[in-house]
Amino acid sequence: MESKGTASRKIALFLGGTIGVFVFVRFILGFNGLYGQDSHEYLYYARIIRAFFMGTPLEYDFFWPINYPLYGSVLSYISPSLSFALQLVSLGAHLGVALCLLKLFPVGKSADTTKVYFVVFMYFMAPQALLSGIQIMSDSLAACLVIWTFYFIKRLQAKVQLPLLIGLCFCASSAVVTRYPAAVILILPALYAVYLLIKQSKWKYILFGILICGGILFPFWVMQGGESKDFLGHHLLTNWSVRHFFMRSFQNAEGIIHYSFPNILSLQSVYLHPRYLFLGAILLPFIRKQDFQTPLIRLLIGSSLIYMVFLAGIPFQNPRFLLLIFPLILVLLFPAFHRLLHGITQFTGQLRIQPLIWIGIFIVQLSLSAYMFRGFYQLNQFEKKIATQLESYPPNRLYTFYVDLALRSYESPHDIVNLWYKRLQTPQAGERVLFHPTQFTEQWQGSILMENWDKLQQESHLVPIDTFDRGWILYEIQ
Repeated sequence: MESKGTASRKIALFLGGTIGVFVFVRFILGFNGLYGQDSHEYLYYARIIRAFFMGTPLEYDFFWPINYPLYGSVLSYISPSLSFALQLVSLGAHLGVALCLLKLFPVGKSADTTKVYFVVFMYFMAPQALLSGIQIMSDSLAACLVIWTFYFIKRLQAKVQLPLLIGLCFCASSAVVTRYPAAVILILPALYAVYLLIKQSKWKYILFGILICGGILFPFWVMQGGESKDFLGHHLLTNWSVRHFFMRSFQNAEGIIHYSFPNILSLQSVYLHPRYLFLGAILLPFIRKQDFQTPLIRLLIGSSLIYMVFLAGIPFQNPRFLLLIFPLILVLLFPAFHRLLHGITQFTGQLRIQPLIWIGIFIVQLSLSAYMFRGFYQLNQFEKKIATQLESYPPNRLYTFYVDLALRSYESPHDIVNLWYKRLQTPQAGERVLFHPTQFTEQWQGSILMENWDKLQQESHLVPIDTFDRGWILYEIQ
C-alpha cells in the first residue's frame, strides 16, 4: 500500500497536470469551449440567467434544461467570463466523476493502485470524456450527477441515513434538470431507493425525499417557462420506435441524416469505440459471472440497458449521449481489466511491465484525444473568424444558418435571421446573406431552409462580396 505522502504527491501531480492542460487549451490555444449550436445556446442561457440575477425580468422560454447554465452563471461571479465559468463547471464535473469512480471501485491491496490508474487513464483521459470536460456542454455535469446518484444508492444500501438520502435526491433531481434523458437512467435507482426505505419502514424519509426532489424540480419548472413544459413533445420522443433499432437513415427535424451503422450497433461504441474505450474488445473475454453478483452492479446493468434501449428507438445518433452511462460501464468492466492486467503480469513474470502498460495507454489516449480535439478546435476557430471578419461590414440584416448562434455569442452587431425558422417574405436591397451554397443541399432538401435559399437565389440578385473559410460566401442583395 502507498504511504499517505506518496498518495498526496500523486494527487497533487494529477491536479497540477489537469490545471496545466486547461490553461494550455484555454489561454494558449484559445479554445473557449464553444463549438456548434448547442454550446452557444448554453452560453446564451447563462447570459439570460445572469441578467436575471442582476434584476432583469426573466422573459425567455428555455427549451433545454437550465441547471448547467445556472451553475455557470453562479460561478461567473468569481471568474473572468461566463464562458470561462461554464468550462470550469464542465472540468469540475469531469473531476467529480473520477472521484466517484474511485469510491465505487473495490478496495483492496491489489486493486488500490490499479483503480487509480484505471480511472485516470481509462476515464479521465478517454477522448469523449476528456473533451467534454473542456467544452461548454452539459454532458459532464449530467454524467457526474448520475454516477454520484449510484454512489449514494450504494451507501444507502449499507445503512439508511438521512444525509445519504439528501445526497441521493439532490444528485438525481439535479441530473434530470441538467439533461432530461438522465431520468431514464435513474428509474431503477429511484425504485430501488424507495424499496430500501419501505423495507426499513422509513416512511418519513420517503416524504422527506419527495419534498427534496420537488424543491429542486419545481423552481426549474417555473423558471423555464411554457416552452420547456413541451419537451415531452420533442420530435425525438414522439417518433420513438422499435424499428429505429435497425435503421441508420432518418428524416426528421434535423433533416435527412445517414449514419454508418444502425442505432443498435452504434450504441455499442460506449465500450468498443476508441472515443470511449479503445481496450473494450480486449476486455470482454475477461468478464466473469461473479462480476455481476452485487445489487449495485445489477442496478448499473439494468439502468444502462434501459438507457440504451431508449437511445436505440430515437431517430437520431450522437456519440456524446452515451457519456451519461460511460462511468457505469467502467465500473462494470473494472474487474475484467484488473484480471487482464494480472494475467499479463503473471505471463511475463515481470511486475515492472505494468508501468510500461500504463505509459502505452497514456500515449494512445493522448493521441486519440488530440485527434478528436482537432475537429472541435477548428470549428471553434472558424466561428471566431467569421464573427471577426463580419465586423468590417456596417450593421444590417444578415440571413444565415448554422453560424447564427455563434455570431450571437460573439456579439455580432448585425440583425441575424436564421433561414431555418420560417419562410422569408421579401428581402430588401442592401441586406446580406451568409451561406454555404452546397453544404446543406442533401441533409436539408425539402426543408424551409432550402426553400428560403432557393427563393433568395431566384427572386433576389445575390452578389458575392466576400469569401470565408470552408467555402462560405457573403452575399449582398441588390
